[in-house]
Amino acid sequence: MQLTMTRIALVVLCAATFAGSGAGTAAPAPGPPLRVGVFLGNGAMGTSGENAIEALKIDPDITARRITAREIVSGGLADLDVLVFPGGSGSRQVGDLGALGVARVRDFIRTAGKGAVGLCAGAYLLTDTPEYACLGLCPLSAVDREHDERGHGIVALELNAAGLEVFPELKGTGPRFLYYYEGPLMVPSAAAGPHEVLGSFLSDVHLENGAPAGLMPGKPVLARAEAGKGRVFLCSCHPEATPGMRWMVPRMVRWAARREAIPYSSAVVRPAIHDHAILFDESLRMEEAGLFQDVLYGTGDRKVRAIRRLVEVRSWEGARWVVGCLRSDDPAVRREAAGALTEWEATWALGDVESALKMENNPKTRTALEGAASRLRSMTPAVETKVPPETQRRVGVPFDACKTG
Repeated sequence: MQLTMTRIALVVLCAATFAGSGAGTAAPAPGPPLRVGVFLGNGAMGTSGENAIEALKIDPDITARRITAREIVSGGLADLDVLVFPGGSGSRQVGDLGALGVARVRDFIRTAGKGAVGLCAGAYLLTDTPEYACLGLCPLSAVDREHDERGHGIVALELNAAGLEVFPELKGTGPRFLYYYEGPLMVPSAAAGPHEVLGSFLSDVHLENGAPAGLMPGKPVLARAEAGKGRVFLCSCHPEATPGMRWMVPRMVRWAARREAIPYSSAVVRPAIHDHAILFDESLRMEEAGLFQDVLYGTGDRKVRAIRRLVEVRSWEGARWVVGCLRSDDPAVRREAAGALTEWEATWALGDVESALKMENNPKTRTALEGAASRLRSMTPAVETKVPPETQRRVGVPFDACKTG
């Protein structure tokens, strides 16, 4: 898709503004409110939707709320600027919308000039895929759907020049990494129309369900398009669930809403914590299941080791298994849980950390909880703060959900 000269000028201006952003950048002045609805009806995976809402809190101008199919058909889109469709099942989300809801969403974008962002299954939903329940708002089609359940983990991707203009924080050498969980492999649709690919997969995920090798590399992972008077942004991965990369979601929303991009803080812009792909093969899946058992039933030492390993492999459900350890009777386990939740950027757990802090009597553990609460607060919204060096440590171990069909 050829951007207009006006948009090119805006993107270049933003790229220049963000050079070196994420460190030493002053918090931007508040702008006009940007109202976002995250679809959490049938077919939307709760953890993906909740993670998307938490990621949107990074941006001081965005107010995000849940929205259901019932609300959409009853006029609930009137006070929104952008819809976000999370992971889960794209076809089931369309099924929940029904013919009336689909018409409302298409009109919201094509006629009213509003925006939509699709994450994983949400990207499926926005495509124009034959014989698949979707909205047909982007001229890309999903292929190899019979092998949707191909596997998951942290995957490598490469942004092109246009992608780096949108996400200048990712400039530098080498690939970047996002959490992938069976998202669409996209190609131009039969009725190909204007669209712009911003980045492509480098990794090849074919771990389960007889998925063939070689199909994934080179396929778009990030794409955007004009849809009538509105805009859509598609991502086959889960930036909302990727520590250090969650800020990409509000950036996508801003583009979809035709709002100028703003820089985000180094508290959340942490792409360097990932330096290689981590794919959940059978061995790692079995190990993860054992780690969950250790979190539940292990001794204090085993719980601590399990929490550390779950962080290392960026387990998809790890934070939600670990949050209860804030209420352990072992102070070392409580401390480890607090640190892990900050590494996962689990801002949804801030209330749990604050509750644990109120009851904590152990001085060392109290200090750990205070630090965790402070770091989580700095992420919502992520105003510029000094981030402790340990928060910036790299992941050095060879990663985890949603169904997309």
